[in-house]
Amino acid sequence: MKISLDTLKILKHKGQELLPRFAGLDKRFLIFTHDVAALFAALQLSMWFVMRDELSLLSSGFILKQSFIFALITSGFFLWFQTYRGVWRYVSWRQSALLVGVLGFSSLIFFPLITKAHMQPIPIPNMVVLVNWGVASVLLIGSRLFFRIFYERWLNSEESALADTPVSRVILVGAGHSTKYFLKRLSHKKQYLYDVIGIVDSNPKVGDSIQGVDVLGSLSDLPDLIENFNSEGMHPHHIVVTDSSYLGAKVRALLRNLSSFKVDFMKLSEDEGDVVPLTIEDIFYEATPALSLDVFSQKCVLIYGATCPLGQEFVKLLSGGMGSKSAAKIILWDQNIDLLVDLQKRFGLEVRQNALTFLSKTSYSDDQLTSYLKQKKVDVFINLKAFAAATTEHLDPSLSFEVYLEEHERLLKVAQRAGVKSYFFMTQQAPHCDFAMRLAPLTNHVLKSNSPRSKLTCGMINLPYVIHADDPFFQGRGYHHLPQSSLPVTTPAYAAYMMGSIMAAVLEKDPQATQGVKDELHMETVSYDVLAQFFSILNHNAPMPIYSVEEKIMPSISWNDKVYKDLQAALSLMEYKRASECLDKFYP
Repeated sequence: MKISLDTLKILKHKGQELLPRFAGLDKRFLIFTHDVAALFAALQLSMWFVMRDELSLLSSGFILKQSFIFALITSGFFLWFQTYRGVWRYVSWRQSALLVGVLGFSSLIFFPLITKAHMQPIPIPNMVVLVNWGVASVLLIGSRLFFRIFYERWLNSEESALADTPVSRVILVGAGHSTKYFLKRLSHKKQYLYDVIGIVDSNPKVGDSIQGVDVLGSLSDLPDLIENFNSEGMHPHHIVVTDSSYLGAKVRALLRNLSSFKVDFMKLSEDEGDVVPLTIEDIFYEATPALSLDVFSQKCVLIYGATCPLGQEFVKLLSGGMGSKSAAKIILWDQNIDLLVDLQKRFGLEVRQNALTFLSKTSYSDDQLTSYLKQKKVDVFINLKAFAAATTEHLDPSLSFEVYLEEHERLLKVAQRAGVKSYFFMTQQAPHCDFAMRLAPLTNHVLKSNSPRSKLTCGMINLPYVIHADDPFFQGRGYHHLPQSSLPVTTPAYAAYMMGSIMAAVLEKDPQATQGVKDELHMETVSYDVLAQFFSILNHNAPMPIYSVEEKIMPSISWNDKVYKDLQAALSLMEYKRASECLDKFYP
């Protein structure tokens, strides 16, 4: 056993030395040259098999000429059908059938040329053409099969045969620098955890290779490639996205096209040395442009509800988007102490230059909160609490709305008394309700009640539905009565960019810029069924319970002076249940 392993190591080492030299040449040229040479030899072998002693009666010039003519005819068809673009390591029965068909058609054309049109002392048997068809097929297909067996069993089998961990077959999506780096790191590992069986790319150069792994085709070829692998007993386990430019729309297209195949979707880890599961944020990924948040510099910013996904992404954006100017003071306020501790570990170094404060007190009286805001000289109050509650805390909007109706008004009035200059209230188009449409009348009521001396700038920003992995809507807790059949969605990172863009425009007092920001923001409207399908695929094809969806869209608000006065009266008496009933009447 020791001798065989040493022999394997020597053969593998020499094979790995030779492969890069051949890889330096164009593989398609090498394949085409090999096939032409095999065709040239096939006819001579066929004539020897059939004619034996009679072959000496034919001139060598005639034999070479006929071999050249057959190779020329067949190579023309090879160029037409692009048989040279196949990858030998993964030769399939379809590629083999194509080669046999092309050789058969070429033999029919060549038949009269060799059997009739010649001036030789003896006739050429018809059997030569039939035998030549078989010999040429054996040479071309056999060489491909031999290479596949040689590659799999000699060059790649030593570690995989001895490893304790089963090898997973993967197809890489993307042929850029990340792919090359990942394959290079993979080759240096002692154990093969992954067998990369091919690469696909949006603009592929089929036949080329990266670190010895062949480029097999384009993204649209993936279904056929997987079927070919399945038929050969090489079912791929993972589809691995190696380039962030493929996240988003291209990944959504891949999921739809490959939903019938039992494959997992993965991506490279941050250090590009391993693969990790694809997340819902990757499916709706949108590259965030550079954003200057200099308008927040030298300000004290309090973020209420900071531990929600949007809050975490905005803190990261705020900490890195103020250039060289003096950084803001950031106060993160949330009742979830555990998540605040995690945030402190995460942003403790990233926001080192900022005065970062973590506030975990569960509740304040109005006077206490006013005093705290004055003491800290808070300039900007960002309220994400109702935003988070829309999906993570309350499943029944009738229970959550009254609470946040009261909380929203209370914080607005406290902010006014504390001298806060700007108050932003974030909502999102949640699957079960639309906070923005219901809270708009309340916000107008509070602003109309402002003292003329108040300089509070108030803004309500209604964001698309923010998709994230911990969303209870897709964790087996579907809603029975959904007001919408579809809704615009985005990721926490891009929602933070939306929020920062709009707030920056508001603080700069540029209404036109605010509209411009809204026009440039990207979002995609998707149905709940599509969202459920994506989550189902990411959860290993487990079914997700999405219940009956009412086919209607939330109507626009119908303003009514009488109802508005009733709303004002209810709010002034702090009768929030009655106020909620009044708000319901705003919908026609």
